Amino acid sequence: MTALHLESLHIETVNDIYLKRGILKLIEYPTTFDFLMRVCNGCGSTAIEHDDIQKSVGHETTFNSTSDSSQLISLCHNLAKETVDEIISDRILCKRVTLKIKTVNFEILTRSKTLSSYTDTLSVITNAAVALLKHELDQELELPALRLMGKESNLMIEFRSYYRVLSFSP
Repeated sequence: MTALHLESLHIETVNDIYLKRGILKLIEYPTTFDFLMRVCNGCGSTAIEHDDIQKSVGHETTFNSTSDSSQLISLCHNLAKETVDEIISDRILCKRVTLKIKTVNFEILTRSKTLSSYTDTLSVITNAAVALLKHELDQELELPALRLMGKESNLMIEFRSYYRVLSFSP
């Protein structure tokens, strides 16, 4: 709403806000007006705070398109191993495995499975990812050939598996 008010008053710059502060005081909420005045005076922080905690770990690979389920499952196992190795080295656990599949038509499907407990166990994570992949491969609808698969795990809260034409992340 504030943007519409500013636009309707032809306010495009901070100087415009200052020059039209009288009308802004009448039409804006007091907190909005105070904010705009602080902006005009250069008050406030320019520091951008962000969470430095890593949210996920993942791996993906691009390959020649294929519908061969054994090749796709093998790639899934390899990506799971790479991801679990990184999870173990980073001393994190996962709770969710997400599978992301990208087809040759560039369609993206994402499927997730929440694990019963936090883990860094290769077999648990791999089995969950492979189960998700098999479920998609077994669907009645014809799944086009895949060209990318990736796997990702979310730190301590989730573990994701992404398959972009075969992407796996725990």
